[in-house]
Amino acid sequence: MIDTIILCGNSIDVQGSGVIDWIFAKHKNPDTPPDIAAANRQLSWLEEQLSKSTADFIFVVGHYPIYSVSEHGPNQCLIDKLDPLLRKYNVSAYFAGHDHNLQHIRITKRMNESAPTTSNYIISGAGSRTDRSSRNSKSVPEHSLLFRYPNGWNPFSQVGFSSGGFIHVTIKKKRADLFFYSGKKEQKYRMSLVARK
Repeated sequence: MIDTIILCGNSIDVQGSGVIDWIFAKHKNPDTPPDIAAANRQLSWLEEQLSKSTADFIFVVGHYPIYSVSEHGPNQCLIDKLDPLLRKYNVSAYFAGHDHNLQHIRITKRMNESAPTTSNYIISGAGSRTDRSSRNSKSVPEHSLLFRYPNGWNPFSQVGFSSGGFIHVTIKKKRADLFFYSGKKEQKYRMSLVARK
């Protein structure tokens, strides 16, 4: 688990002084760490841990999403600082919250001159309620969003009038299965990851 606030700063909806500030904020995604030295130490620590791992699966967890089609969209600071490490060390998936929904995004891209790598980004932030926002659907690579829950529009979802959702993960030697559920325990989606070796 990493601290995305140390890496990139705090978001206005978390740090702002009130609801009015949040509503009228022009900038919601953090892009600058409050302490650059602390951010660099955390990245160095993470790289050291990833480089030593021989695990069949590696999951990195942070509060802010790297990629999201919802309210908090792609976070350029995390794309620049964190994503290259996840790809370099073949991390199985990056889990985040912050957006109040469930998402599975898979992106294949080439880093420098190396072979293309594929990364899975899992959003599981629907524990308390669900947000149907698709504000940043055009900000992620085309066809990279494989699943999002909920869909549609509900004006009351942000004030708690929704059932939320969660993800259940089962890990075996060669495969990890992720089951995405509504708050009413209805399975909405399933995906599998293969072991890194």
